[in-house]
Amino acid sequence: MSSELAQSDRNGWDSFVPPNAHDVWPWSGRRSLVVMLFALLLAACLAIFWAIPHFEKRLDSRVKSDLQAAGISTDSLDLDWTYRNVEITGVLPEGITEAQLANVVRLADGGGTRNILIAVDPAPTPAADPAQESADPEALPPALAVSVNSRDGTVELAGTVLSTKQRDALVNAALVAEGVVNINDNLEIVGDGQPDDQLDARLNVLAGLLAHVGPEQVVSAQATLTDTELNYRIKAKDRGSAEMIEQAVSVALVDFQVTGEIDYVKTGEIDITASRDEKSLTLTGKVLTEEQRMRLLFAAEEVVGEDGQVNDQIEVSGQEARLPGADSRVDNLAAVVSQFGPADNDATARLQADTLSVTAELQSQQALDNLLSLTAQAREQGLVTEETLTLVGESARQQAQVELQTKFDALALEVQRNVLFDTGTARLTSTATATLDKVSAVIQQYPELLIEVEGHTDNRGRDEVNNRLSEDRARSVVEYLVEKSIDADRMQAVGYGDRVPIASNDTPEGRSQNRRVQFTAVDSFQVVR
Repeated sequence: MSSELAQSDRNGWDSFVPPNAHDVWPWSGRRSLVVMLFALLLAACLAIFWAIPHFEKRLDSRVKSDLQAAGISTDSLDLDWTYRNVEITGVLPEGITEAQLANVVRLADGGGTRNILIAVDPAPTPAADPAQESADPEALPPALAVSVNSRDGTVELAGTVLSTKQRDALVNAALVAEGVVNINDNLEIVGDGQPDDQLDARLNVLAGLLAHVGPEQVVSAQATLTDTELNYRIKAKDRGSAEMIEQAVSVALVDFQVTGEIDYVKTGEIDITASRDEKSLTLTGKVLTEEQRMRLLFAAEEVVGEDGQVNDQIEVSGQEARLPGADSRVDNLAAVVSQFGPADNDATARLQADTLSVTAELQSQQALDNLLSLTAQAREQGLVTEETLTLVGESARQQAQVELQTKFDALALEVQRNVLFDTGTARLTSTATATLDKVSAVIQQYPELLIEVEGHTDNRGRDEVNNRLSEDRARSVVEYLVEKSIDADRMQAVGYGDRVPIASNDTPEGRSQNRRVQFTAVDSFQVVR
């Protein structure tokens, strides 16, 4: 068996390890190859470990030599090499930039350096010569350098001004800004305090700006002022305030630059009108939010019902409310719109800022009362209300009739005392006409209403005579009122005889009271037979 293995090894590996004199192989050829490769690898590693430090040393020497040749001292520099990569630390030589240093290192040794990391400290600044400073006191003149910050009612002033006059100008300007409650004055006065008309004029531009940076006009304001420039950044509460600030700083000064940004909070007002006609309701104007628009549309759709139409012409501005309570004010308008019934013609409601105006011709007293109640609630919530509400149709007539009768009743006692007749006559006395003049003035206030003039007698005499006499007395009153320009077609004289007494006919006083006339507002005239 061993001779067969030896013969096999001989056929495959005899070129690597020869047998001994007895034709015996010291180890297998496969093991011999591994040993030889390991030996070669070890030799290569030893060569590299020996060569790299020598290469880095040579490269370090060449780089330093090139730096010296370029006039850059390497005494304060440390070069740490990792093969072709170098990290440079230490202190940068005076008058040399990092870019100059890197450029020389990169080109050294024919560009043999790959990566350069520079982490050097800057060269120390030479100490000032006290003797030289004292010899030239005007070398650094005092400077105007002011910073302003305003927010939430507090104005902070910091920096340097050249005189007490300049400081007072800034503080006084901040004091007049609307809503300022606190001023932090950290200004330092430098210089000799002598007037400087040019710098005073430039500082006054900042003072003009300061007068408008209170919380009533701005959300925030920052500004910086130097001898040659004013720069500002302001967030105003509205466009008007922004324009006022722009006007304050728009001062043309020679050799003085004024730059900055002024933005403002975009605020808007509600101005929306709801108009009702026979079949539709139209909404036009502006609201602030989509929620406000939907609230009005919902109220309008409830009013017109399925057979009506809502014309939506509302614009949503998306701005912040200029006046508080915007949603509540829209709710007030929506509540008013909800009372515009289908029979209400020419009904209009408008909400403009904080004023709610309602104009409507209404078919029922209930609708009128509801609208008056809603506008009263709106006033309680701070709105200004303007109402022009009138009843039309039968409701208007009924209301006017009630009003007229109320006024007749107010004059009833005077009529009863003064419009009297002597026994058996229908002749008016002089005392009667003065009272009837008052009655005429009341009737003229209601030109479309009908009036029944009632004549009455006491119970003395026959019924036929009393009936005719009472009618004659009523007719006498009608004839007098016609003379006072009351249309005869609006009045009817009716005699009731002694059938409706108001006092006892058993006494002279009672019978006198029963000989009277009365006025009644009626829907129609009765048929007289």
